[in-house]
Amino acid sequence: MLSSPILSPLVLQPSSTIWFGPYRHIVAYTIRGTEFINIVFCGPGVAETGRWNEPADLDQLRKEYSDHEDTVKEILRVANEFHKFRISETPDLPSWTNSNGRLVLLGDAAHAMMPYMAQGATQAIEDAAVLNGCLARAQSLNDIFRLSKAYEDIRKPRAEKIKATSLGNMKQYGLPDGPEQEERDEMYRKSHLPVSESTKEILVSKPDNNAVYGSPAFSSWIYMYDTKEALREYFGDEKESSKR
Repeated sequence: MLSSPILSPLVLQPSSTIWFGPYRHIVAYTIRGTEFINIVFCGPGVAETGRWNEPADLDQLRKEYSDHEDTVKEILRVANEFHKFRISETPDLPSWTNSNGRLVLLGDAAHAMMPYMAQGATQAIEDAAVLNGCLARAQSLNDIFRLSKAYEDIRKPRAEKIKATSLGNMKQYGLPDGPEQEERDEMYRKSHLPVSESTKEILVSKPDNNAVYGSPAFSSWIYMYDTKEALREYFGDEKESSKR
């Protein structure tokens, strides 16, 4: 890619690039600085459930993306192979705990989501931290049900909001040409800031999960989440138990 005038800008410095198109989109981002680049083509198609390395038909991909801009076509021209896999999500579950609170779901078992916010693994880590903080308050086995329910109360609304937003991103990225697509493009043009400025905006903004997606307030709600603060807000002055 470095030798290609068209492709080299993708890998000369750490970066991420997204191409939007009707019912499909493409994401490319560098890994380990610029040592690797991951390129993902997302769109309708058929792939076997449970397989993560099924070979993709390159000729078919080239036909499907023949109307895209030159960089995309060049990626497919020089590619030796692609693999395809299916992405999916779980429905919102009525509960993450069983009747006595001793069986608890977290991570993908509780809220498998589309990857369009890069938040799947993060939400599992947040789940684990909050569950640990809840169970640390147990004085006896009689507390388990109450504390398992507390974990669900704290985590379920946030994870499901992020899951819904991720699905919304998928739909937004693949809008067909028209007024909604033009509105989306204009929104991204207006919201584009250098990374340093964008980060400053997020750091000083009050988190708000009802703010417009992509706004500093919404981004702050996503990225500045503090599990210890969430536990304090829920439990108030109730302390962790000294019994471990």
